[in-house]
Amino acid sequence: MGRRLPPARRGRDADKRGSGGTRESSIHRSRPRGVAAGAVSFLAFSLLAHPLGAQARTGTVAGTVMASGDSALAGATILVDGTVLTAVTDGHGVYRITGLPPGRYTVRATAMGFSPEAHPDVEVVAGETHTVDFALAATPVALPGVIVTASRGTRQAGESSASVSVFTEKDIARRDVTQLSEMLPYASGVTYGGGTYSGGTVDIRGSAGLSGGVGSRVLLMLDGHPLLTGDTGEMDFDALPVLGVARVEIVKGPYSALYGSNALGGVVNVITSPIPSEPRTAFRAHAGAYDVPSRYTFADHVLTYHGVEVQQSTRAGPVGLRFFGSRDSDDGFTQNGGHSRWVLRTELSAPLFGAAPSSFYVIGAQKDIGEFFGWRSADQRFEVPTDALGDWYRIGWVNVGATVNVLTRSSASLRFSPYVYYDAVRNHFHDNTDYHRSTRTGSSAQLSLTPGGGHALTLGGEATYTTVTSNLLGTPTLRDYALFAQDEITVNRQVQASVGARFDDHSVTPGNVDTQLSPKLGVVYRPSATLSLRGSVSHAFRAPSPVEQFVSTTQYGIQVVPNPDLRPETVTAAEIGATADMGRVWLDGALFQSRFKGLIQPGTVPGQFFVAQFQNVARARVTGVDLSVRLALVAQLLDLDLGYMYLDPEDLNLHQPLPYRSRHTGTATFTVLGGLFNVDLEYRSRLERVLQFPVDPRGSTTLVGLRAAYPVGDLLLQAKISNLLQEEYIDVQERFPGAPRSFTLTLSSGLGPTH
Repeated sequence: MGRRLPPARRGRDADKRGSGGTRESSIHRSRPRGVAAGAVSFLAFSLLAHPLGAQARTGTVAGTVMASGDSALAGATILVDGTVLTAVTDGHGVYRITGLPPGRYTVRATAMGFSPEAHPDVEVVAGETHTVDFALAATPVALPGVIVTASRGTRQAGESSASVSVFTEKDIARRDVTQLSEMLPYASGVTYGGGTYSGGTVDIRGSAGLSGGVGSRVLLMLDGHPLLTGDTGEMDFDALPVLGVARVEIVKGPYSALYGSNALGGVVNVITSPIPSEPRTAFRAHAGAYDVPSRYTFADHVLTYHGVEVQQSTRAGPVGLRFFGSRDSDDGFTQNGGHSRWVLRTELSAPLFGAAPSSFYVIGAQKDIGEFFGWRSADQRFEVPTDALGDWYRIGWVNVGATVNVLTRSSASLRFSPYVYYDAVRNHFHDNTDYHRSTRTGSSAQLSLTPGGGHALTLGGEATYTTVTSNLLGTPTLRDYALFAQDEITVNRQVQASVGARFDDHSVTPGNVDTQLSPKLGVVYRPSATLSLRGSVSHAFRAPSPVEQFVSTTQYGIQVVPNPDLRPETVTAAEIGATADMGRVWLDGALFQSRFKGLIQPGTVPGQFFVAQFQNVARARVTGVDLSVRLALVAQLLDLDLGYMYLDPEDLNLHQPLPYRSRHTGTATFTVLGGLFNVDLEYRSRLERVLQFPVDPRGSTTLVGLRAAYPVGDLLLQAKISNLLQEEYIDVQERFPGAPRSFTLTLSSGLGPTH
């Protein structure tokens, strides 16, 4: 590995597009050759050579969407039943959908925080524009309008058999976060943590525990493009923008049937907003300080952090351009805990093959990070051992990609999504300068069809090619090919079903060739407009990362040797859930169980003392429930969001609890005066089992935070106190202290209404 492998990495637990419009979510991991790409290319050629139906003469639906108070509603999504066509309203609430064959349609409008509205029996005449206007009423509880990740297409909330949590642009602005990962614990069923090093662990429903940033069991995507490093398979939150994000969708539970490897526990998809029709500038600047407990103070000055983000959007006719840049630095609250980071992102959108815009993007990022490898002693919890003082490492990324819509018709759409993702890490430690770098090149093709009869088909293929170079890993190469298919069936107004499967071929040189079939089946039953019941069963897998297969090093007297025969780990899961919307009260809950096989963890090489390698050794079962509740206690004055998860995680080999998982986690947010004042609470029960230092004292964790906001014209001034009670706690991994109390001031502009 590039940076030093901390204990949790060696001792792992036992183990865009789519804000509506034509910009839908997809994952992009294929090469423009191979079986997968060839099959979908044949379908594309057939469609382009033989248009579906007589569509030379088509009509248009256009209009405006207004909110209560007769104000234009930007960002609302318009859907036309029985077609793949959608649109998003601009800053004036205006939308336009072209290419509709003559006939009668139901046109729907939906938006976050508003009741959806439908206009049935809309007649479309060839060569004419039919005006359909909407006036949406605000709901007491803000709920998502559409989701895209659960189906790889734009669907209304409540139509998916998967459990999905959504954070909107308004949520992100209100919570005053500097990284999107700070939002994740407020989604029920999700935890985030694991030390102060970059990466951390996103754990959905107990699937991950603590991975130390190596081999994530949750797939992270930006507008459907995967953002997992090619060498360590870890998440890359540092390269994600905060400005310009329309929403974050979190699919909870195995989802390899659509997304392949790493979706073992779920998917986090960060969806950026469409480039606005008018020039817009947004900026955000923050500054803050840590309050390290006096008995652990190690610095003779206040430890501070600060940063600035700027985003400029403009249009020249049909071409949209957006530029994002950020720079921040942080002293950290521990020795060697600081970092400095910059991120640059450019996006271009234009309609190349019709009305549907294609997009192209480039992301570049670099981060210098201090290495906190564990505390010096119980009395010096925020200090590192003397010989490690000054250790740091550098991470760099370049990500180039596109989503090209080559065909958009009422009953069919086809897009290709190529990308190249390069990352590099080099240690600057007192005892080594280890390095690793990887390049992942890939593309996907996705064909969406509405052939009639209540069916919505999604067909696609992916291929990726990954090369790795490292003094610890050698020079392995990885090849992945996949084909996937899904049929969403509307049985009647009350029942919807989905059935799908994905075939993956994963090969490593040197190493094995593995094939995986990942099926899924889901059903949604809606007995009334206010109640939705769902159920699903699925199978998923995660292929081992190059680090897990090929790492060769010696740390703390233990030799770690490669295991090129390492196989993918798998899970079979089922869940039943329900969503109820009772006006001022909204409930969502699910009961789930996952059974894991071949979980990857370090093990001792037989017959060789003090020699270890990653092995497929663990079997596990995780049963649990997660629950979300939103309450409008006093209209426009007091709202309450609650999240709770109970886990029963068992290592079936040892008949012990799986390590690094709390049985009880919970969150609460009190929102006063529409977000002008907020109180946040996080709770995590005592870890029943850990791996590194089991005799260390452990306890539960309760954190309290305060947030306040004050708008002044287009400016928003925010203040936040995190960990108000200055509780001393461990951030999941033993001997990694949790963040102490901190104070943050933020000034932003161009974000739109946040209260």
